[in-house]
Amino acid sequence: MPCYLVAHDAPVVEAEAGIDDKKLIETLSDLGGRRIQRSVWLIRVKERDAKRVISGLRPYVESDLLWVSEVNSNYGYNRALTGTNSWLLENGV
Repeated sequence: MPCYLVAHDAPVVEAEAGIDDKKLIETLSDLGGRRIQRSVWLIRVKERDAKRVISGLRPYVESDLLWVSEVNSNYGYNRALTGTNSWLLENGV
């Protein structure tokens, strides 16, 4: 299964999240996703087309600001949230 980076326009404070934002967070968690920054997640799904992943997530986003991109082994980051390294290793990314 490919790994996708999902970025969305999230409120600064999660308590301010609208119902759609909360549904998106719940959906990404249910997919086994890993939050790596405030509004950036990694997910693994069977879908092999980023545009189709967006289509599946669009009902959970209040704004149109949603980015999905496949992640391969050529990535880098600085100071991701705790658990990111473990998630990447466990998911073979």
